Amino acid sequence: GDDNTADGIIYCDNHCENFPNDIRFGTTNDPSTATQLAQWIEESDATSATIWVKLPSDDSDIIYMFVGNSSASQYSDGDDTFLLFDDFNDNNLDATKWTDVSTLDAYISEHDQILECHTDGGTTSKHRGYARSNEQFDKNIALRTKAKCVAGAGEAKNGVVYLLMQWDGTHTANYDTATSAFIMYNWEEKPRFRISDGTTALATDSSTIYDNEDWHVYEFRCYNSGGTNYLYAYYDDNEVLSATSTTDYTTRYIGLTSREKSAHTYYCLLYTSPSPRDLSTSR
Repeated sequence: GDDNTADGIIYCDNHCENFPNDIRFGTTNDPSTATQLAQWIEESDATSATIWVKLPSDDSDIIYMFVGNSSASQYSDGDDTFLLFDDFNDNNLDATKWTDVSTLDAYISEHDQILECHTDGGTTSKHRGYARSNEQFDKNIALRTKAKCVAGAGEAKNGVVYLLMQWDGTHTANYDTATSAFIMYNWEEKPRFRISDGTTALATDSSTIYDNEDWHVYEFRCYNSGGTNYLYAYYDDNEVLSATSTTDYTTRYIGLTSREKSAHTYYCLLYTSPSPRDLSTSR
């Protein structure tokens, strides 16, 4: 096939000897001297793989791919590749990365490679399960998850998937609303896909129904330039909304939560543009 480096698509043209285990990336075209770059393999099959690569610290956008080592074992390390990474595979909330800041009967659990944000059930579901990062991050970040809503016992039918950034880590007592954060959410039943600053809607799409009961990729990006935050919402890698805000939040946690249904999250990763970059490779 033909490479499309702008979209991160690279064909290996059958040069791989142990696909995708023999794929590595480096800073120069000489594998003996190149600095190996961190990578995470999101998914792969017999013919293709989606690999995230952390670009060099000098922000160079030129990297080299090496293949052909038949004895190579798979290298995939999300923690080395991203600012924050969790694939929720240890059945316990990682206390080095997250804090459960839920209230009353709402809570966070982890099981079967899923993080679950439980609401308190009932028809009003006033309390939400909140997972808050332990670390605060810069303004220029992209928060990416693969998530869906699942009705637990006694939970209402409509559910909402929420992603939060530049969050102060708190929420109100009534309906557990975060009011000091940039928020992206998908409320299928309304329908409503929205970017807000916690108190004011900055951009809304109420004309399109975006399914949230099956697995979908959500990405929330913020780039700050000249004191203005440029916010973008993505659904399955398609831009849905954009907005701007000059609000300057000085506390900058990220967070995950849900409303009226539990939100199941398959993975969560955080990166700074332009690195790392998603590269799709085919053997």
